[in-house]
Amino acid sequence: MKKCVLAAFTLALLVTACGKEEKANKPDTVPDQPGNEETQQPETPPDNVDPVPEELTAVDLGLSVSWGSINLGGVAWGETAPKQDYSWTGYRWGNPPSKYNMADGKTILDPEDDKASVQEGGLWHMPTLEDWKELASTSNTEWVWGKKNDVNGYTITSKKNGNSIFLPATDGPLNGLYWSSTLLEPTYAASLQFDNSSPEAGTPNLRYIGLEVRPVYGPVFRIVTQPATLSSEAQTLEVEIVSNLGYEISSLPDWMKESGDSEAGLNRHIHRFAVSANEAEESRNGIIVFCNENNNCVPFSVTQNTFVPELTVTPESLSFSCLEGSSYLDVNSNGDWKVTCSEPWCEIMPASGSGNAQLSVGVAANDGKEVRQAQVQITLADGSITRTVTVTQDAYDATAAGVDWNKSFYHRSLVMRFTATWCGYCPLMATALHAAMEKAPGKLVPLNLHGNGSDLVFNKVSILMNQYAIEGYPSGIVDGRRDVPNYNDYNVTASKIVSFMEETEAYYPVASAIGVESALEGRQLDADVLLFLRYPDDYKVTVILTESGIIGNQTDYMAGVTHTDYQHDDVARVAMSSVLGDDITTTEEQTGIKRHYSVTVPTQYNLDNLQLVVYVQRAFGSQTVIASGDYGGYYVDNAVAVPVGETRMPDYAD
Repeated sequence: MKKCVLAAFTLALLVTACGKEEKANKPDTVPDQPGNEETQQPETPPDNVDPVPEELTAVDLGLSVSWGSINLGGVAWGETAPKQDYSWTGYRWGNPPSKYNMADGKTILDPEDDKASVQEGGLWHMPTLEDWKELASTSNTEWVWGKKNDVNGYTITSKKNGNSIFLPATDGPLNGLYWSSTLLEPTYAASLQFDNSSPEAGTPNLRYIGLEVRPVYGPVFRIVTQPATLSSEAQTLEVEIVSNLGYEISSLPDWMKESGDSEAGLNRHIHRFAVSANEAEESRNGIIVFCNENNNCVPFSVTQNTFVPELTVTPESLSFSCLEGSSYLDVNSNGDWKVTCSEPWCEIMPASGSGNAQLSVGVAANDGKEVRQAQVQITLADGSITRTVTVTQDAYDATAAGVDWNKSFYHRSLVMRFTATWCGYCPLMATALHAAMEKAPGKLVPLNLHGNGSDLVFNKVSILMNQYAIEGYPSGIVDGRRDVPNYNDYNVTASKIVSFMEETEAYYPVASAIGVESALEGRQLDADVLLFLRYPDDYKVTVILTESGIIGNQTDYMAGVTHTDYQHDDVARVAMSSVLGDDITTTEEQTGIKRHYSVTVPTQYNLDNLQLVVYVQRAFGSQTVIASGDYGGYYVDNAVAVPVGETRMPDYAD
């Protein structure tokens, strides 16, 4: 950076970046559970460690499902193939998970996300948490720790029929970890965990971790969709079924008809039913029954509410300035409706409709001296419900007539450049400011403030330098809160200026609009500043007379010369207000304020090249303070530059 300083000082810039990279497959600690303290997960998913038997067979233990004789290998929960990266970064469903979450309500793996279903097909699938609990129950099985083919694990023998399976350790020689297909919460799924003393079904494990899969064999037949409560209107009901056997719809209510089905995934189907409107005075209940080829049936309950006329309208009132304007009403209804307005200056579109809709409410300009009101009535076609919205329009006001509060104000950022004709690095920042204005046309208002010793010194510059802790030239301040360094590459400086303008717009929605009317009579300048303040708050307004097209001296280190014909633009000449801003406090929304300023223009100023720079500061208040230093409790909310003698009314973003 290049800067001329008023006193010797040292500038040090230290940028330190700190970060930590989490390695894949790092052991995680399972949250404390009764009988499960500080259990670590394997760094990589285990391979099958039970070499005998080599082929998968279904073993009948006299339980709800038959259990597979061997493991299928390790995967993350909801994935079907092994991989290298077992971390949230490499997890198929991301974090937060995009499937099996609060939004979709799924708590059991779909078949296409079930390793056993995908790998083995048929009736094979991963065990649910209930399957593991059934296997671990001492009333159903006996678990004996030992070795098989030199591998530690449990021989699990059925107390129902004496058949057994061997469940090998997977996490070191003494521990085993196996997935279930059951979700516990969005980031944790249930697993079976054991050591050489006992098994524990239901241990939570992070979904991305690789655990072993032991398959089970048996029919799956479940309804994924929750029991439905329907409104009275005719509609389509969708029901999701998971089944690895053939099935059919056994029965359904007479007020419903099948309207088709589609495959949603492996062993998953979506069934659609056309539901007729309920015109009865009471709700009705029905059951859809699905039965599989084993004659196992599952019911799905449906309730359809009776028709109740509904009509809500928001908001309950609308307010307008004296200007012609429009706003909206939201209608929510389950019937036909019509709309009327009590006054001819109020127009509603559309005037009738059905169901939900948005109404446009337009008002003509109010030229009268009194506030006026109209009543908008929305009524159901059968006359059972009427909602009334009060529309209020302000009386004519010259200040308020200058702005449309229903529109967003256009925003411009103020760029102060502290400079001097003797400062050799200052032309570099001037070039950067011009480049920034080209990058963001119409978005920046420049204000060049010459310091002591300059041929163009501004007599209030020391006040502003103290306010913004300026220690040398050139220095820049954007919107009274961001310091602009002077980089060797002026394009870098220009980009900084534009980024600070964008930061203002992102974090501080514009709250003010500015109008300016001015006239010169001889060298007497009179100006009316119209301020339109959207929110009640503390503000300041500053008015500075500037001059452009001044030809004079300028030292330029980058060019290696002292220019004698350098053009100085946007140079601060006279503060018509307090240079730190005149205080304004508003207690109501949408306040219009007029301030009058006058000054006798010194004879050395060119009357043809004068303009007024007006900017509004707003208190940070409860907003986050984003600033390069402690510059006080205000930032520049908006700014304009208007040639003297011209009238500029507020402009809008849209």
